Amino acid sequence: MAKNKNSRSTAREIAFKLLFEDMFGTSTAQSMLGVLFDEEVNWNNISQENESYIQWIREKTKEHQEQLDKIISDFAKGWKLERMSRVDVSILRLAICEIIYREDVTNAIAINEAVELAKKYSSDDAPQFINGILGAYVRSL
Repeated sequence: MAKNKNSRSTAREIAFKLLFEDMFGTSTAQSMLGVLFDEEVNWNNISQENESYIQWIREKTKEHQEQLDKIISDFAKGWKLERMSRVDVSILRLAICEIIYREDVTNAIAINEAVELAKKYSSDDAPQFINGILGAYVRSL
């Protein structure tokens, strides 16, 4: 089944890519996406609702990055944030941000979507790693 270009999953994927890009200190939203992911975001094809979601996630994640990183560090037993891949950190920041600040996203959806992003963009071990961190965090709530 093809993914709807205006689905929340697609918006979440774009948000993840922008969060990943932000880790490199790039100033423009389009600058690295084509290089890193062999694609560019055509903002004309993104619904206003999903564009708002993407902007909200990006801003909220930046605003609360210290808190999000502390949660990741607290629940990633034996791992320092600096040793984790930037892809995994970006996925975890997005998912934890959704868990904390989005009432319209259930914890199960945030975790499932994070695991799917890890399957697509990270190492073979990443989905289990990300699921473990997010599951432990949600159980602590």
